[in-house]
Amino acid sequence: MPTPPAYLRVKEQLLRDLSDLSTPVGKSWPTESELQERYQVSRPTISKALTALVAEGVLTRVPGRRGFVVARPTEETRPPILRIGHVAVVNTLGPSALFQLQQYVGLGVCTAAERQGYRVVSSASGLSVARERAAVEDLLAIGVQGLVISSCPRSLEEQATDYLIHEDLGVPVVLTGMLPQGNPHAAVVFDNRRLNYEVTSTLLAQGHRRIGLLTRPTEIYHLPLRERLQGYKDAHRDHSLPVDPALILALPPAVQQWDRNACLHTTLETLLDRWLALPERPTALIALEDLVAIEFIELLQQRGLRVPEDMTVFGFDNLEIGRHFQPAFPTTQPDFQRMGELACNVLLNGIASGELPQQTYVLPVPLLLRGTSP
Repeated sequence: MPTPPAYLRVKEQLLRDLSDLSTPVGKSWPTESELQERYQVSRPTISKALTALVAEGVLTRVPGRRGFVVARPTEETRPPILRIGHVAVVNTLGPSALFQLQQYVGLGVCTAAERQGYRVVSSASGLSVARERAAVEDLLAIGVQGLVISSCPRSLEEQATDYLIHEDLGVPVVLTGMLPQGNPHAAVVFDNRRLNYEVTSTLLAQGHRRIGLLTRPTEIYHLPLRERLQGYKDAHRDHSLPVDPALILALPPAVQQWDRNACLHTTLETLLDRWLALPERPTALIALEDLVAIEFIELLQQRGLRVPEDMTVFGFDNLEIGRHFQPAFPTTQPDFQRMGELACNVLLNGIASGELPQQTYVLPVPLLLRGTSP
């Protein structure tokens, strides 16, 4: 059975103590130091438990007085806190494509929440499981009633102790986009397998027989890219074409594709040269997303190749930067705002009913075939 975070256990014990002692409203509550000694837990754990009780209206701080004052003595007398949490996987180092996409998810969450009278509190986690977990703890500490989490990719080692699998967070949870292996929560995802089947089939229908695919290494559990790889293989199978493993290359784990920087540029340059050095080089490339597609196009042009005449490059996500780039290139049109809205609606239904079954909702994604012949 998953173990809830320590501060949640302490919070529940504090609530039981308040009820058992029939503590009157307005009575002073022990200080953090006194509670730390009483419950034999760390100071941060006590602090988070008390912060959660303040957010829920059970305790209150009074200026000029030590500790806390009881506002409501029991669980039954507390009004509901109309608040949900959204944990966004945002690269905190600066603007990025991922930041743009998460803004759309967050807008969808806020839109759906406001329709039903809920407020949304967001926290950015960066591309780190540890920071993601810390963001979740912070949101739980202020008393959110549910969480929409856009989780980041996990290494196989991180999966072994993944809090999303092994811990009970104490509130309903809906995940979007990136799911851990063996995900126990409700989720909203895009149909990446079907999507890349259509991307690959479109290129095959255009006459391409050598299609390069960029993915992530197997030691990173990146569900969307794993599904895209399967869609790529399915399309080859249905067109009676063998898959050449030399056409499938992986971006190293330490290199992030979301920001245009020297490390990414150098890595993509190396991968592209590997494709071009093949005895039969590819005539089309499927990138991870639009930023990588743009990098490939610029690198191809530097080598004297024309796009799309000599090489077609397919992107993903229809990013703003790609809409104005020349030459135009084909991409996909996932509705990230719709993803956020659906995830929030699923969460709110779970909060209202008291039950949130593990179910995955799959959204279709259309193609945007700009820069290609019909």
